[in-house]
Order: sequence, then structure tokens, then C-alpha cells
Amino acid sequence: MDNIFNVWKAFWPGALSGLLIWFVFVSTQAHCATSAPRHDNGLGVVIEDTNPFMYNFGIVRDAAIVRNGEHVATNLRFQPYGTFTLYTEQVLLCGMPTDELIDRANKGPIVLTYKRQAHEAVDGIACHDLEGVFSVGKQE
Repeated sequence: MDNIFNVWKAFWPGALSGLLIWFVFVSTQAHCATSAPRHDNGLGVVIEDTNPFMYNFGIVRDAAIVRNGEHVATNLRFQPYGTFTLYTEQVLLCGMPTDELIDRANKGPIVLTYKRQAHEAVDGIACHDLEGVFSVGKQE
């Protein structure tokens, strides 16, 4: 019995030291991330991964010019495609309506493209920058 006790006394400090070294090694190798890894692109530059534009497809039902001091905006009442007749959305665009917007809105359905993030406010309401107006339907 004394032999087993002596072997155990000799083995215990080494086993504990080995277990401690193994625990330290494993804990330094385990790296946890709280967010997704960054995906680099082939160019090596930062590129947005969200679309900065909004698109409305439908018919302009009404338009009004809104002025507040030197700030001017165009308020569009827009009926999106496929919605019932009484459903409309309002979009406030910075500045006066362009000739292209007026011309295409009078011809029928359009796709209105504007920046998602507003850059100005008129009477405390955010207005969006118009990026493009595209006609939908038969081309003449």
C-alpha cells in the first residue's frame, strides 16, 4: 500500500502541472468573435454592402411645391403599382421638380429613384435627393 501512495505522491504534481499547461494552451487557442468576420473584396477598398437608393414604381397622382425660407421641396403623392386606388405614398424630394420628372410623370407609370438617406429638411420634414426618373411602358 505504501508503494501506491508513494507513486501517487510522485505522479500528482506532474499531472496537475500538465493539466494546467494544457488548459492555458487551449484557452489561448480558443478565440471567440462577437461579430461576423470582415469580408474584403478583390480591390482592397471598403465598398457599401447596402443599397443607398429607394425605388418607387407607379403613378404620380399629385405634386405640390413646399417652401420654407430658402428651402424648396417637391411633395409627390405617389400610387405604387399593384395597390388599390385609395392607397398612396408621399415622397418629399429636395428642390424644384425637374423637367424630366414632369414630362415622364405625365406620360404614365414611372420608376422614381431617390437616395434613401435624407440630406435636408423642409419645415422639419426630411427631403430626399432625386437620382433618376425612368418611364415604364411602350417607348415611342
